[in-house]
Amino acid sequence: MKKLIAFLLCCVMVFSAAACVAESAYEPHVTYTGSGWCLSSSVDYKDGFYDYFTERFNMDFIPYFTDLDTNDEKVSLLVNTASMPDGLLWMSFSYDSYIEWVDQGLLKPLPEGWEEKYPDLYHNLQMTGVLDKITIDGQVYVIPHSVWNNFVDISVPVAHHYVYYRKDWAKQLGYEFDDTVSITELLEFCRKAIDANLGETGKTVGLTSGTDTMAEIFFYPHGYNYKRFSRTDDGYVWSPSIEGYTDVIAEMRGYYQEGVLDPDYYLGNSMDSFSSGNAAAYYYQGAPYSATGVFENFYNSHPALIAEHEELLKEDPAAWLWQTSINDYIGLAVLTDKNDTPFATGCSNFWSATIFNPDLDDETFDRILALTDWLSGKEGEVAVRNGIPEVDWKWTNDEHTAFERIAKEDGTYPDYPSQSMLCNYAMCGDEMSLLDPEVPQVVRDFVPRMYKIKESGTIVPNDVDYSFFVSDSKSNYSVDTVAKITELVVDGSKDIATEWANFIEENKGMVDPLLKDLNAAFFGK
Repeated sequence: MKKLIAFLLCCVMVFSAAACVAESAYEPHVTYTGSGWCLSSSVDYKDGFYDYFTERFNMDFIPYFTDLDTNDEKVSLLVNTASMPDGLLWMSFSYDSYIEWVDQGLLKPLPEGWEEKYPDLYHNLQMTGVLDKITIDGQVYVIPHSVWNNFVDISVPVAHHYVYYRKDWAKQLGYEFDDTVSITELLEFCRKAIDANLGETGKTVGLTSGTDTMAEIFFYPHGYNYKRFSRTDDGYVWSPSIEGYTDVIAEMRGYYQEGVLDPDYYLGNSMDSFSSGNAAAYYYQGAPYSATGVFENFYNSHPALIAEHEELLKEDPAAWLWQTSINDYIGLAVLTDKNDTPFATGCSNFWSATIFNPDLDDETFDRILALTDWLSGKEGEVAVRNGIPEVDWKWTNDEHTAFERIAKEDGTYPDYPSQSMLCNYAMCGDEMSLLDPEVPQVVRDFVPRMYKIKESGTIVPNDVDYSFFVSDSKSNYSVDTVAKITELVVDGSKDIATEWANFIEENKGMVDPLLKDLNAAFFGK
């Protein structure tokens, strides 16, 4: 009797599962052609994960190959010549082009009632903060890819940047930084590192960064967008004309001439300078995968670290040793101003987008939107970077807020090239990277704290109105403020006040018309 009952229960489970499959099956079978992230014609994408998602959604997904370095040019060509595939990854979403292409009927809008039919996709687009901007006459023609959506509570999206510093040097020189470090204390540490000549392969460098990011260290504490226009209570102003602007340039020049700032920061070799072991500190992107790159480059530039963990490498050749060993060498901290106030610039909660061919048939469009809806939810977001649910990973709580990967018999985890086909159809990778065991634990712990720290400080507002404003004057605006700042910082022979007055006068022809249009559009004057 017990065996009979067990058999009947098994039958019920089988039939129930079959019913669920039948209810969720998609008909008819469709074929979709679309671009994705870093796809290559030399790779076979028909792997186990490809089989999983194509069977789940009853479709074939044919990869369309584009070079990321020329993506914007390729997208423009394909759209304007009516030769685009069914779907297309658009790296640098341009609102101007978007408006133009919609007006010309070159993009396919999401179908009526999409908000109810694809609720996770709808939530995803709401999280981007720009749904109202991309809605034209009640229709949406693009899917921007959100950064934070399901797992991370970030109330004010801000830029990722923070400081990487030589933790071992700081200890040697008597410094111990927590989650924050003031620019004053950081530069003092850099000065002492230079004096002690702690560089490993060449001349010791203090603080290094890129041209943009080096400038923001000194300008963002003042609370405005130093590169273009700032929105005040009384209207828009051109930031380079704000009183005290040249004082900041003079401050940067002073540190540069002292040698505390990397003398070659403007050459774009900052990562190499830090990785090689010559720079005391590096101000750079802090998104988890970017941070992983910094750690990895440092590790690869220090063969002694490999020798130090030779036995562990023998035990596990695939071990990412820098996850643990490198914590002794690199520290992480949010940079604060002279008054110990954190600062950051706000940013939109999306990066890149997907657009669709206006001739794409409705059945195929519905299928890719159903797939995108799944990718926008918790399960799909985890699956597209970790593999097949219940095979390669599983939830570890009922709230579906944490999961664990399931190793293969040999102790490794599966790698599916086909994931690259989908990983930017709904979400960017930043959020999932905080749950990725291959990202150093120190980074996964620090990044959420970093955002909370920055939220409490000075945030240069993300001006969505300006970003999505369209006018001829804006199209004609092309002032490289950062290049001029860098020129005056590096060339100590030029008088800053005179040069800046000339710079302002030279660009009035582009600045004044745009300033007039902005104030007319948003302040009625």
